[in-house]
Amino acid sequence: MRWKDLPQKRELFERLRSGRHISMDESEMYRALSEHEDSFRDFFKSLGFSLIRHSRNFFYFEGTGSGTFSTRAAVFFFILVEWLSDQGNSVTESLFGQLTQVDKLPHLTRDRFRKYMLEAGIDSEDGLLTLLKRMDRLGFIHMEEERAFVFKTPAYRFLDLCNEIKAEETGEKND
Repeated sequence: MRWKDLPQKRELFERLRSGRHISMDESEMYRALSEHEDSFRDFFKSLGFSLIRHSRNFFYFEGTGSGTFSTRAAVFFFILVEWLSDQGNSVTESLFGQLTQVDKLPHLTRDRFRKYMLEAGIDSEDGLLTLLKRMDRLGFIHMEEERAFVFKTPAYRFLDLCNEIKAEETGEKND
């Protein structure tokens, strides 16, 4: 397909460039990317961007995340994974199978977790809500209510990172 004929290319470019992840939830845009993946990949490459299709079927530009946001989102996610693991829950089922209430999160209620959040620049519930709203805009979560959300498939990027770190730590301990 010729680049000038690519469907929704302007809207897709703007969303992906801003750090948004396009998943099946956004059916029209996802379908356009999926059906013309190679053409979009070449088009975006010509503009200096690398289109990635994750194994869980969502698209994003490699390396477009804001450093501060990425750090804060990663700290948020790592704390949540650790907390769920400590409770003996299946992390994947807990993250992707239910509505999460903001007031039930441990991030600002446990001293150790609060310290991590402070180091990442989040010192209040308002700061936490601001982070969650940004995660919503970028496609990692969907805010169901003012104070509740569900994770979307792009959040697997953070879970993959947690698993990589865990594997590295396990490998170091076994060496």
